[in-house]
Amino acid sequence: MSSMLKIFVEGKGDESFIYAYIKHLFGKDKADFIKPNIIKTGGWTKIDLIVQQFIETIDSNGKNLIIFDSDSVSNNGGFTKRKNELEQKKEFLSIDFELFLFPNNKDDGDYEFLLENIINQNHSVIFQCFNNYETCLKAHKDDEGKNIYNLPIRKSKIFAYIDAFNFSRKQKEEIKKGNLLFDDSAYWDLNCQYLIDLKKFLEKYI
Repeated sequence: MSSMLKIFVEGKGDESFIYAYIKHLFGKDKADFIKPNIIKTGGWTKIDLIVQQFIETIDSNGKNLIIFDSDSVSNNGGFTKRKNELEQKKEFLSIDFELFLFPNNKDDGDYEFLLENIINQNHSVIFQCFNNYETCLKAHKDDEGKNIYNLPIRKSKIFAYIDAFNFSRKQKEEIKKGNLLFDDSAYWDLNCQYLIDLKKFLEKYI
């Protein structure tokens, strides 16, 4: 591993997941060593505000990793567009980093889309129920054929999934902090083939 490694993510949920996945891949000691250098940025547009953090790593002969959302055309993103924008920022700000974009470093999507694909399939019925709920909402239109009700955002689907289980008070407190119990195979499959691209990316630098 480089003398210094920083991993830049967008928010608290991403931070919690990346820590849990590094722990899964490399063990708790390695994950705890890296955890202080998993840095929440608030999104790709905020890189300009933390340029010094990138420079410090470079000056220490270390490595910067960025793990952000690709997003989609509907929210002014998409894999190719976001990758190009971040590469332009790299050049404009004279910084260096290696880039991985959720969900799989090739498709449009985000962190929540990745989570949809790594649930414990024993509980896939929860998503079936949620999809039925969405379909029901879509069926209600006004006289102009427009939806009467707002459709839930993808984050709602993930929280509906995790909220469907009976948790202890301690577990509920962890969930409130953004830790969705990723290290518990009862809810998430961190060996899922869908994570292979992220696995290869992390193994290259850790």
